[in-house]
Amino acid sequence: MRQVAERLGHTIHERETALPVRGLATRNALGGHIVLVASGYAARDEFTVAHELMELHIPSEWRTQLTEDFKERLCDRGAAALLLPASAFRKSVKLLEGELPALRRQWRHASWDVIARRLVDVGMVSTAAAWDSLELRWRYGGDGHALEEEALGRVYAGRGAARVGGVRAWRLGGAGLGRAVSVGR
Repeated sequence: MRQVAERLGHTIHERETALPVRGLATRNALGGHIVLVASGYAARDEFTVAHELMELHIPSEWRTQLTEDFKERLCDRGAAALLLPASAFRKSVKLLEGELPALRRQWRHASWDVIARRLVDVGMVSTAAAWDSLELRWRYGGDGHALEEEALGRVYAGRGAARVGGVRAWRLGGAGLGRAVSVGR
């Protein structure tokens, strides 16, 4: 993503900041500037650059009309589309039979969360969610699936992955029960 931003004439500056942000996008007479607060996690940093790149390309007439929340969601979806182009991503999902660990290996520059959300955006699943020790971190798409709890129970009971009806879940590791991601049709 850094190369894309630079080819578009934008400059990336890595900085530390006390602000609670991962990145900032600004424009001046010299062009667009992306300030990256590097996290040490390559996939997160790539997403941050893509997100800020989207911010730089929001048409000026829209900037004053969009709420901050809507703008952030728009840039998140745009960043995911830049990192995981729909046609190539759909092909890899079909080829890898939707297996999240295999998709994560193929699309190393995208996080588990970005891949799961992108599955919803390209119509491969209807809902995706991330969990931390059975506590919901986020849900995207639909309201969840009735079989989700059973799939998560199996994953947290020691299986690395589970499929229950139209729901699939994967344990990602971490402290305690750890993180998991689920998707459903």
